[in-house]
Amino acid sequence: MSVSWLASASAQAVLDDIVVTAQKRVESLQEVPISINTVDGDSIQNTGIERLEELTAQLPNITVTQTATGDQLYIRGIGSGTNTGFEQSVGTFIDGVYFGRDAQSRSRFFDVERVEVLRGPQSTYFGQNTIAGALNITTRRPGEALEGYASALYEFEQEEVILSAAVGGPLSDTFGLRVAGQYSGMKGWVENVTLTNARDEPDTENYIGRFTGVWTPTDQFDATVKLEFGRFDEDGRTLQADDCPPPAPFAPGTACGLSLGPGSAFGFDGVLNDKKSSGVVGGLGSGAIPEFGEQDTALATLTVDYEVAEHVLTSLTAYSGYELKRAVDLDVGPLSFVNFTDDNEYDQISQELRIASPVGRTFEYLAGLYFQSSDLKIAERTFVALPPPAGGPAEQFTNFDQDEESLSVFGSLTWNITDSLRGTVGLRYTEVEKELIRSLLLGDPATGQPDFARFPLGVQSPPPFAAIPHIDNKYKRKDDDTVPSFNIQYMFNDDIMVYGSYAEGFKAGGFDQRAADPDPANVAFDPETVKSYELGAKTALFDGAMTLNIAGFISEYKDLQVSVFTGVGIVFFVDNAAESTTQGIEIDWNWAATENLTFKVAASYLDASYDSFPNGPCSFLDTQAGVGNCPVSRDFKGENLTFAPDYSGYADAEYIWPLSSDLELLLNLNVVFSDEFDVISDNDVRLRQDSYAKLNARVALSGGGGIWEIGLVGRNLNDEETSHFGNDMPTSPSSTFRFLDRTRSIAIQGRYNF
Repeated sequence: MSVSWLASASAQAVLDDIVVTAQKRVESLQEVPISINTVDGDSIQNTGIERLEELTAQLPNITVTQTATGDQLYIRGIGSGTNTGFEQSVGTFIDGVYFGRDAQSRSRFFDVERVEVLRGPQSTYFGQNTIAGALNITTRRPGEALEGYASALYEFEQEEVILSAAVGGPLSDTFGLRVAGQYSGMKGWVENVTLTNARDEPDTENYIGRFTGVWTPTDQFDATVKLEFGRFDEDGRTLQADDCPPPAPFAPGTACGLSLGPGSAFGFDGVLNDKKSSGVVGGLGSGAIPEFGEQDTALATLTVDYEVAEHVLTSLTAYSGYELKRAVDLDVGPLSFVNFTDDNEYDQISQELRIASPVGRTFEYLAGLYFQSSDLKIAERTFVALPPPAGGPAEQFTNFDQDEESLSVFGSLTWNITDSLRGTVGLRYTEVEKELIRSLLLGDPATGQPDFARFPLGVQSPPPFAAIPHIDNKYKRKDDDTVPSFNIQYMFNDDIMVYGSYAEGFKAGGFDQRAADPDPANVAFDPETVKSYELGAKTALFDGAMTLNIAGFISEYKDLQVSVFTGVGIVFFVDNAAESTTQGIEIDWNWAATENLTFKVAASYLDASYDSFPNGPCSFLDTQAGVGNCPVSRDFKGENLTFAPDYSGYADAEYIWPLSSDLELLLNLNVVFSDEFDVISDNDVRLRQDSYAKLNARVALSGGGGIWEIGLVGRNLNDEETSHFGNDMPTSPSSTFRFLDRTRSIAIQGRYNF
């Protein structure tokens, strides 16, 4: 295939220009000096994606995955791990509003215009909690004409249903309104054989609605109001016990040998087989209930843009919050042995003020102020049936009430040195104050009263029960930092841009929600920082028929906040790893071969490892082999970071076949692939996810000039069994458990546009 043939074949085909707001301005993707992946809203809806983890599974160097008690977000091997005291290291922003808690990523996103994945620290424009990157999501607004759609999807095997509808347009010359809603639910893909009436899990039912109003009384003034409410219910999880009984030379653990081995009454054979024998929660006298999660969300925003003296003044005022109730089985067995329930309540108010200069001048600038106040309340109850001599069944009651205030000042200055050369400097100062009131009670479930004598020091019992009981401890901390960024861009011509950048990032410290020691030194964790370097090129070839973007990066992290599982008991604790480095190359290639045939490839190479982590966690295998100082700790220098495959990416091909003047057939095929990677902080090789490739396809018929469409969507058609999280079984550490990712699904979908 010669270059001349490519140029000829692409002569009449042009890729659509993609706009992004990664630098708080509307700009072309090809002109922004950041490594960015984008996905448009039509692609999200066409493939039946409704959760963030489903979307990011198709993007290299980013992972969103569910764990036992929350979600994890990782970019380039950097994330926050499992602890509800964390803010995420990957910031999520929807229409400019920050969503930083792990529970917030579980909210479904719909009626979306565009999703931008910004890789690497984004502190100047997005703030302190973007030390690994940012997800910048833009929802749809009312247009200049009345339009809308109604769509439906039904998946056959898991009985998934997604019903979506939206309508929007002008109500007057100055006011427009868009109303959108979605219902979704499914029966799940893992059978829970523990329950009397076996069910498939996760069994979900979700509702969400959004109202967006835009008032434009003049060409210089624009005000947007958005109200959104959601309800998300989930019964059960996809967690399965594995290696039960464990392979030689390990003997079956107590829980594994007694209740989960082959031939057990639960029909469980100890391998990943779409069946599970866990998910019952309850203590003595309280009755057993299945696992569940119930979350209510609310969002209200007011965005005002006012143009004065060729400058744009922006005010973004927002409230976001949620209430979450959960019941989680932690022992991974059919008996109610170790479990917890919790009530979470989160409220956040934020205000951002910005001024942006006109573009196209010798100097361009942007400056702003950001303030955020939040309150996080967590009431958690953990039940453990401790065997003698620890004193019998026990309960731990933990209350975590944290108030946080964050204030930052930021700005950037761009100097257009010549028509081809420009440089930008950015700076952000951030100050974060956190106050915590935390209480912990250890008690007798039979009486519901505190009983410290049940937890004598020196008794070998699972943490946090071997700790000193404490009540109503108060903590306070303040962190601040100033982080710069620099980049320089050179345009060889209108189609080729190269850039180099340097950015620092800062993420404030905080408090370990599950710490079992009242000592402030063991409850608090320190800030983490990064210095990141990136070189890249963005090119448009063959008169806009092809784009090829490439970026190489090195990011050096210090005091990385990690979530550590001790190997005994049930709880993750927080630690600061000393140093780590992530480096690699990312490539994004798009080609409109003809007007009807397009190809996309996104791929990455990643080398992410610890430079220094002398007190890393021990896996069960390390403890058995006596590696380092195990079972206390071992040196993690040179070890890979979690969720950091050497290679990952996807390849996509789409062909539109005109059948008549108003009928066309769309054919889409893509492959998502990944090299092996670790999924848990102790890098237990038993839980390492092997390399895989998943095949997805879509066939659709549309007519009436795009008014209607009906299609079939298949995901993971080769039915690869993968897992993005797992750990030791708390009651049988010689065995493990995993969360099974979604198996093969085939759905029919229809859409009507008006």
